[in-house]
Amino acid sequence: MTPAVDVLVLLHNNRNWIPGFLSSLRRISIPVTVYFLDNNSSDGGPDLLAELLPPLPFRTHLFRSLRNYGFAGGMNRLAAQSRAEFMFILNPDTEIDEGCLEKLVERMQSDDRIGIC
Repeated sequence: MTPAVDVLVLLHNNRNWIPGFLSSLRRISIPVTVYFLDNNSSDGGPDLLAELLPPLPFRTHLFRSLRNYGFAGGMNRLAAQSRAEFMFILNPDTEIDEGCLEKLVERMQSDDRIGIC
């Protein structure tokens, strides 16, 4: 059985990175739920993200904050939304290689002494 995986993404003025980042998320072949939190961006990124999310092949949630909580505060808010066995934290200026997340999950499942990968 494939474990539940939540992908957590914190954004702040990352509009230019959003298209490539979302395109790379399509490389994930296991079921995931992606949670986005915009940390009070002023570059129009949240609107672009909201426009590009519907065609993605997995469940997504977009939260918008009227205040910038910083990285730790934003991630804590995202983590509070997660209900999955695993959380995968990504920055929007990254791109996922094919099989990356799947390999990490496989490694985590291979040894229950592993707490972070």
